[in-house]
Amino acid sequence: MDAIGASGCLFVGWKKEAKMKCLYKCCNFIICQVQQCKGRYWYLCFVYGEPETSKRHEVWTSLGEWLRKINEPTLLIGDFNQVEFSWDKMSQKHGRIDGAEVFNEWRRSVEQVEIPFKGPQFTWCNNREGGQRVYERLDKAYVTKDWLSLWPNTGVKHFPIQLSDHAPIEVDTCLLDHKVSRPYKFEAWCLKYEESKTIFEGGDLEDYKREHDNLKEFSRAASLFWKQRAKLKWTVDGDTCTKYFFNWVKGRSGRNFILGIKRGDGSWTYNLEEVATDFQGFYESLFSPICEKHEEVGESGIEGNGLEREGDGLARVWEELGNSLNEEDKEYLSEPITAKGVRKAVFQMGALKSPRLDGIPALFLQRYWFKVKK
Repeated sequence: MDAIGASGCLFVGWKKEAKMKCLYKCCNFIICQVQQCKGRYWYLCFVYGEPETSKRHEVWTSLGEWLRKINEPTLLIGDFNQVEFSWDKMSQKHGRIDGAEVFNEWRRSVEQVEIPFKGPQFTWCNNREGGQRVYERLDKAYVTKDWLSLWPNTGVKHFPIQLSDHAPIEVDTCLLDHKVSRPYKFEAWCLKYEESKTIFEGGDLEDYKREHDNLKEFSRAASLFWKQRAKLKWTVDGDTCTKYFFNWVKGRSGRNFILGIKRGDGSWTYNLEEVATDFQGFYESLFSPICEKHEEVGESGIEGNGLEREGDGLARVWEELGNSLNEEDKEYLSEPITAKGVRKAVFQMGALKSPRLDGIPALFLQRYWFKVKK
């Protein structure tokens, strides 16, 4: 499709071997049907969002009408000309993002899920100098949930901005490798069986792992198994074996996957083992007692043995908090820790929230409190 004025345009090309045909085209989107092996079809939509904010709603409405007619896996990709969230834009000016609310509402209505990306955060730059420079993430890809069922490892690769003001992006159905080694996590459904008590009595955990597949055939255990992963406030005995429920679980697992992180020194890592190690190290440091190095002066007058005194570090934190806590709060926090207080804290925890590093969720501690309290 030709460009109108100074705006962009759409061009679609494919190899001879590809069984693809164009169903509809306009200046803002092109919809194609792609034939997979065994006669299965899926749909590919190339998008160029309207540059003028006031006209974008018309584009989303028209595109939405087409998407609602399609009952097959669908992929949307292109320059949407729309920032969704504040963290997808970097500039010296901060404020409301025009068009974001309308776009997000439209995306939810057509049930499109954004694909995780790997690479630089931003895909567009206005190429201006100094304080006028703006970076945004405009080029994205969205899919339906049935697409994720077929290609769960789909990801978007961002390339550097070089020849254009936009960065090239590429959809790869094998970009994400979710098959990583995970730490042991006690399964909540195991509590429905008396045998779980033997964990405290020296029982062989490997024996129960071998019985895992047999236990899953019981419907109530399977229901609790999926409920733990959905992290939703479902009714205790509600029917969780529905298409909507499993779509929610699958969509959540994709959103929870972390491709890479930015370290404290500004460098990025996409190695999954390093990501896990850095995350654990960060929170261990965050929640560990603060230690300070103190220099001591000996008889010789030479300073420094660098001793770390945990108590002094905590005292400094208390001193800083003292400016924001009233006397009642200080008195409450100064009370000695009691068994009653520990029990109250344990039972206030969300039963199926993310477990500790040892894989034990709060539900396990609550169920066997009579034993773990010792």
